[in-house]
Amino acid sequence: MSRLHQAIEASLDAVPAMGEAVRRLCLTEGVDATEASLVELALVEAVTNTIEHGYRGAHGRVEIDLCVTPDRIAAEIHDTAPPVEPERLAAPVRSDEALADRTQLEERGRGLEIIHGVFDEVTYQRTDAGNHLALSRLRRGATA
Repeated sequence: MSRLHQAIEASLDAVPAMGEAVRRLCLTEGVDATEASLVELALVEAVTNTIEHGYRGAHGRVEIDLCVTPDRIAAEIHDTAPPVEPERLAAPVRSDEALADRTQLEERGRGLEIIHGVFDEVTYQRTDAGNHLALSRLRRGATA
């Protein structure tokens, strides 16, 4: 089991290095390159959403904790941006026809769809300490 903890400024400039650290840890723990890229993409989307839609240009920090075990990949993202309405974090519902027709998919606004597509469990909680997003997925080849 390996862990990664990073605290970054709420700046889009800090996101690529965080994503690369996530990818490196996954690869070090034997996660195949495709799965590591998916996890990196989903976490980059989640942190980017926090920065763009939570902090909206205000100063702040985002903390990322990643844990990779033989069976699971789990991440937690903490921030102190204004709270999010939980229903806004629900998986977007798109018809099969819309998904098949790439012309109907927006270039932006797909972060939640990616996050829910990569992770099996996505939970959000607001506490006195701030926002807490917990993400978890069964590793490829692992059994529940």
